[in-house]
Amino acid sequence: MNTQKATKIVVTMMLTCMVGMIAIRPAEAAGEESGIRVVYSPGLSDLSSGLVNAYMETNPGVRISLTALPEGGLKAAMEQGAIAIVSKEFFPKGDESCPCKLVVGRDVIVPVISTDNPFMEAIMQQGVSAGTFSRIYGSQGITWGEMTGITSGQDVIPFIPAGNTARTYLAEFTGTGQAMMKGREVQDAGEMIQAISSGRYAIGFVSLEEAMNAPGIAMVPVDRNSNGKVDWFEDIYDSSGQMAHAVFLGKYPASLYSRIYVLAGGQPSGQEALAFLEWMLGDGQETVALAGLTGIDYSESHAGLQMLRGRSHAEAEVPAISASARNTLLVTGGILLVLVLAGIFLGRSGRKRAHSIQAGVQRGVLRIDPERIPGGLYFDKSHTWAFLEKDGKVRLGIDDFMPRVTGQVTRIILKNPGEQVKRGEPFMTLVQKGKQLQISAPLSGIITKLNEELLRDASALNADPYGEGWVCMVQPANWLQEIKSFVMREPYTGWIKTEVSRLKDFLTSAMKQDRETRVALVMQDGGEVVNGPLENLGPEAWEEFQAQFINKLPH
Repeated sequence: MNTQKATKIVVTMMLTCMVGMIAIRPAEAAGEESGIRVVYSPGLSDLSSGLVNAYMETNPGVRISLTALPEGGLKAAMEQGAIAIVSKEFFPKGDESCPCKLVVGRDVIVPVISTDNPFMEAIMQQGVSAGTFSRIYGSQGITWGEMTGITSGQDVIPFIPAGNTARTYLAEFTGTGQAMMKGREVQDAGEMIQAISSGRYAIGFVSLEEAMNAPGIAMVPVDRNSNGKVDWFEDIYDSSGQMAHAVFLGKYPASLYSRIYVLAGGQPSGQEALAFLEWMLGDGQETVALAGLTGIDYSESHAGLQMLRGRSHAEAEVPAISASARNTLLVTGGILLVLVLAGIFLGRSGRKRAHSIQAGVQRGVLRIDPERIPGGLYFDKSHTWAFLEKDGKVRLGIDDFMPRVTGQVTRIILKNPGEQVKRGEPFMTLVQKGKQLQISAPLSGIITKLNEELLRDASALNADPYGEGWVCMVQPANWLQEIKSFVMREPYTGWIKTEVSRLKDFLTSAMKQDRETRVALVMQDGGEVVNGPLENLGPEAWEEFQAQFINKLPH
């Protein structure tokens, strides 16, 4: 009972802090009319008005004003304390002046063909690559026979979607300028659907929601790796829910959709703004679908709500910026202090000797690109990731850092289905020409499935650790408790930078032990670490790396 009371107190304090962080109207403007001000970027008028009207219908006491984005742009609106609903063109990348950034939907377009297309079976098995789409909408053109390997002289008849936004997506995806794009133009989505459903050899693009609900058309799988087949991670078109989930995980080309962001800035006011933001992540998703857009994934909604309630699980954090929110600053400062101390602890870990530096490092600088780190994954400091599937099982893998350090992994060793794994204890072994690293499990449970393709060919671990290179499925034993130690993309990105810095120190220490070794073997000019540095170090160095980067984990 005491524990429950304490939990309620903590939750209340966190929500109070967040109310002090989500701001709509400046506190100094106490004399102005109260309410929520919403602005929207071009093309989002229907969505914005739908959200505002639906919310006010169920909350009649709330006043919301709605206007187009002013001439001063997004920054001016944020300074005036507005909530902004914007597409990716207006999203302020790298701008920390906006304290709250949420994804509430996506504008996704998908390629479609007629269900009467005689090549449909082959297309569904092979998919269509971006390069092929470039030919379809470029000056060369292409036949269905050339696309599928089936003899036919029938030309592919491309249709260009209506609306500047969809045309922009298609031009970016195909690498063809809008002015150079070849195809028959349509006026609206209805005309596109009619043209495709009645044209056996036609192809076009419509929104995901329209593709799901329109008869006579079928979505075309995108062959992202251009290998001439639809792999398991590309087979994402069975339902709008599956598709939304796949887009969220980065399994669909980013050029064919735009995230719809909701941004909030300014000084603290009341709970109205927070309630409106939470509603958009929950019941408001019905309005998002009615506007012809794709709602967010259930995991993304959960992460957004957790962020609003004081936990940093969203793809953007909400810092305390108001001088009046002193308690919030203290709480946030305490959290940051813990993270800084953890980084110092990692950076000052002792180093032992590492010998046997050999030749043959692969070229290229080891850099972790934040844009390639998927959203929706939970990361653990054992350099592993976890993803909760809809059936309650958890998919596990390792992060991109580990195979970049080891070089080409030649084999992996895993426990068998039915065996137990325990958080913090080894559950897999990476093997590289006889040298090994044991990776600790990020959670406890029972293995239910292994990635058999990975067992046969470990190269996917280097090529696609977040996709084809997944490791196993686990039935978790204590998910709700163990998830508390995980982080998502943004805090993980900050932490992994400290790991790269520690790796540089580790390699420098190793080289000092062998004065005859050239620095260029593991470093490039400027002290940058090359890819695969452990590939050129002996077993002693692998043992030392195991001790410093895997066994010594912060508690």
